[in-house]
Formats: sequence, structure tokens, C-alpha cells
Amino acid sequence: MRNHKTSLIACAAMVISAVSAYALTPREMLSDHIAKVKLDAMIPEVFGGWREVTHSANQIVDPQTRETIDRIYNQTLSRTYVDESGYRVMVSIAYGEDQRDAIQMHYPEVCYPAQGFTLADKTTGLLQTDYGQIRITRLLTSQGQRHEPVTYWATVGEKVIANKVDKKLKEVSYGFRGYIPDGLLFRVSSVDKDSLRAFQKQRELVDALLTEISPASRQRLAGLTQ
Repeated sequence: MRNHKTSLIACAAMVISAVSAYALTPREMLSDHIAKVKLDAMIPEVFGGWREVTHSANQIVDPQTRETIDRIYNQTLSRTYVDESGYRVMVSIAYGEDQRDAIQMHYPEVCYPAQGFTLADKTTGLLQTDYGQIRITRLLTSQGQRHEPVTYWATVGEKVIANKVDKKLKEVSYGFRGYIPDGLLFRVSSVDKDSLRAFQKQRELVDALLTEISPASRQRLAGLTQ
């Protein structure tokens, strides 16, 4: 009798565990409940003294195969912009509707070395904008005579993430509410040996872009709510 009772308790515990796991498994796409991301429509071709260059001599580094890109991201956008002085900044944005652990975005500090670039430095910090702060990562990369400083940030849902641990915490937070979070990686870079000038120009482009787009787009693109 005691063994039978123990077996019933064990079975009940297993059922409760299975039901709890099912209940806590997110099933709804967060992207179905917040502002939609449409990169082509969100990012203008001309804004604040910057305009898109359709034929650029500077190739945007993108070492991932098309198969990998299609698996991780639903949308990508790569453009080169030039300001009134002729300075060029490359913009690359990748968006995926599902950014759980099984489908991880590829970060520039991994992608650039995979392309044959040397990663000389990596720093993190805050980019001050008129609409709030963005937590960013900056890289110094080079390949032969090509020096390419990079600024990027990544989001999960409507929040910019600080690191992989922060990404996981935000995924869990959305998961408890039943949502599968989306994610976005925003990258700007310049072919320029002068990294201080490059980072300043990248900041100018970001500021101009944030001023041009709608508040909803600012939140989706950079986690800014102002």
C-alpha cells in the first residue's frame, strides 16, 4: 500500500511539473503585440544632412552565409550614407522575430575576425542622445591597410541589452509573460584610421537618424522611450 501511495505521489508530482512547464513555455510572438519592425520603411534614405550612396567603394563586412542570415534574421538592411563633407558611414541592421537561446544573433566581435579582421580593442559605454542613453559596444578592427572602427548595440524586445547575461534575463522576463521576444542588432562603421573621428561621425549619424524617425521606431530601434 505504501509503495502504491508513493507511486501516486510521484506520478502527481510529474504531472504537476509537466503542466507547470507547459504553462511557463512562451507561445506568443512579442512582435505580434508591439510596433512592427519594417526596416526599409523605418530607415529613411535621406535624413539630417546624410544621404544614401547607392554605389559605394566601401564594402559592408558581412561574413555570414545567406543560409545563416536567413536562419537567424527575418530582415536585414545594409546601406552606406555620406554627409555634406563627403564622409561615409556604413549602416547594417539585422532583425529577428525569435531571439531565444536556440537562435542567437551574431555579434561583430565574432563576425569581423571570422572575416579575417584583427580585433584590436573592445570597449563598452553609453551613447548620449537627445532621447536618452544607448548602451553600446565599440570595436577597433583592421585588415591590412583597412581600419574600420565599429559602434553597435543589440536589443531584445524594446530594450537594449548590456551583455549575454542581460539578454538572457530579458528573455526570461518576456517568457514569464508568455512572449517569445524578437531582437535587433544595429551596427555603424567607417573605413577610417582616425578612430576618434570615426566614432564622432557615427554618433552624428545616429543622432540625425533618431531625430528623423518616429518615437515608436526609436523605441524599437534603440530602446528609447522619449
